[in-house]
Amino acid sequence: MMLACKGFKPGLVATYGDGEYKYHPGSNTTEKAFCAQTGFHCAENPLECFNWYPWDGKNEFWLVEPKGDIDDDGKKISCTEMYLVARLNEMRFLRFVQAYLLGHPECEESWTHKSSGPIHVYKGKNISASGKLGDYILFINTFMKGMAASTIIHVDGKKYMIFEKAEIGQKLKALKAAVPQSRSAGAESITQGVLFEGNTMAASNGVIYAQAKIPYNIAEPFILPPNGVDLICGLDDPQVSIEKDGDNVKVAGAGKKRAKATLLTGTIDNFMRIAPPQQGMRNVSVDAEELIAAIKRVGYAVSLNPNRPAMTGIYFKAENGKLNLVGCDGSQLAKVEFPYEEDFHFILPNETAKSLAALDLHGQCQITGDHKKAVFSTEDYTLTTSLICGEYMNYESVIPKAGKYDVVFDRDSLLGAATRVKNLMDLKHREPVVLHIDGESCYITSRLTGVEFHEDVLCQGTIPEPMNIAFDDILLLNGISATKGEGIRALLNSSLSPMRIENEGFTALVLPVRMKNRA
Repeated sequence: MMLACKGFKPGLVATYGDGEYKYHPGSNTTEKAFCAQTGFHCAENPLECFNWYPWDGKNEFWLVEPKGDIDDDGKKISCTEMYLVARLNEMRFLRFVQAYLLGHPECEESWTHKSSGPIHVYKGKNISASGKLGDYILFINTFMKGMAASTIIHVDGKKYMIFEKAEIGQKLKALKAAVPQSRSAGAESITQGVLFEGNTMAASNGVIYAQAKIPYNIAEPFILPPNGVDLICGLDDPQVSIEKDGDNVKVAGAGKKRAKATLLTGTIDNFMRIAPPQQGMRNVSVDAEELIAAIKRVGYAVSLNPNRPAMTGIYFKAENGKLNLVGCDGSQLAKVEFPYEEDFHFILPNETAKSLAALDLHGQCQITGDHKKAVFSTEDYTLTTSLICGEYMNYESVIPKAGKYDVVFDRDSLLGAATRVKNLMDLKHREPVVLHIDGESCYITSRLTGVEFHEDVLCQGTIPEPMNIAFDDILLLNGISATKGEGIRALLNSSLSPMRIENEGFTALVLPVRMKNRA
């Protein structure tokens, strides 16, 4: 059975040849059918009806079944018999349009908006729309070639927004990971979550304020509570509908499953914002991906001791054409160095560093701020944070400039041995890992509970005399894991001096431990 749409003047009157013909519900017949000339005409694409009959509140639109002798030119259908099935109101008309367009993704790909009276149809990627009270809006979001999702909205005085799930879901996950929040009970919990305002989504915990840009403009700001964030991130639907309704936010998936939830929200006045820093104190630019890679490489060495607050962050120090990022807790030190021309320094809280690493940062990252606050900005994200006040240790003074032993280890060989010995370690009775170096061989040993571990490690270099040096298994593995590439250079002076690791702009210090006497 073929179904189509036909428009009429009031009273089911339509043009027929040079005159008019009055139709009636049910079956109507004529003798010949030839498109644009004879027969009863209708359109498989309901939007074609607007070329002859606007939706003005007087004209009628019907679902019809063309029968008899049928002629179809691709846009219009002519037939000798037409059965009038049912009159279409706005919602039923748009559902017919929706079914047609989703079934014909190739249909007139160039247009993005068609309308007549209260009827609006939008088609494309990242589409947004507006309508006055009483309007009906059909969204056809083409998020992949040959694939689309759709939603119909009746503008009834409430606030509706349609988002691409893939677009805001990814950024909501990033904000959730970047800004840890406690799930307090009661009214306080609803002031957390994510603030939708302007063309941004924002999350805050009072210390870190992170924003993500979205290709939409939010007419009325609202807070999406944490459980709403979880709901959207867990939806399978390609689109998400969000409706602001008084003190509530209604979230629904715009797909086959149509998961729905009504969530209590808070007032935006109670949202925890962080005032921006003074302008003009610092304005520098670094490659965002290099910055995140450096943060990840040095973060393991940052101190957790609150009695030394300056050491609980990553030290940024730029001078003499170099930018260093440093982490140190007294037992291990990690430093990444890359070229940079401007001079500045500050201490970034380690929690903020983890937040930056959780965001999907690309391109150039602008760093602005003063001695108390900093703002990290890319094209998609902005993160504002407080800085740690205080003096950082003179880390350069503790890094050995040279070593009596200058050895290059095969990275995979050393990393594999350090990993295996750690995996065998009894957490309650941990033993030192001993690195044996002499002119002919290099190997790692450890006397574990019920196990004598021994593994050869590939290396070459300057070895004046045999030496054994012991390390904590975790600290040794930390330093090795932060390296990359094929070779790791190690500088050592004695069994009681720290080992300096060098690798592609990365420096690490690992303090030794005293070896236990072996019976």
